[in-house]
Amino acid sequence: MEQMKIDPEMQVPVDYENDRLTRNIKLFRPTVYKEGDAFCCLLGPDPTTGIFGSGPDPEAAMLDWENQLNDYIHERRPGDPLADYVLDMLTTSKDNVW
Repeated sequence: MEQMKIDPEMQVPVDYENDRLTRNIKLFRPTVYKEGDAFCCLLGPDPTTGIFGSGPDPEAAMLDWENQLNDYIHERRPGDPLADYVLDMLTTSKDNVW
């Protein structure tokens, strides 16, 4: 799965171990960054083909990202490497490891 390269100076630090974050944010660890006045949250090669959320603050961007993730899963396109990655991650349990 290809992830967009984002300038480290634009990235917003996120504590992915924070108990207030959703399971999916913790699992996928999408990149949160600031662009202009908006905060963005992205998993994938770019905002158009990846899973992208935005908002006025990092929490709102992550919440929007979570909603976009749910839409992305329901609109899955066969052969889409990001969709395959997402579904693999969601169906893999730490209890199913050898």
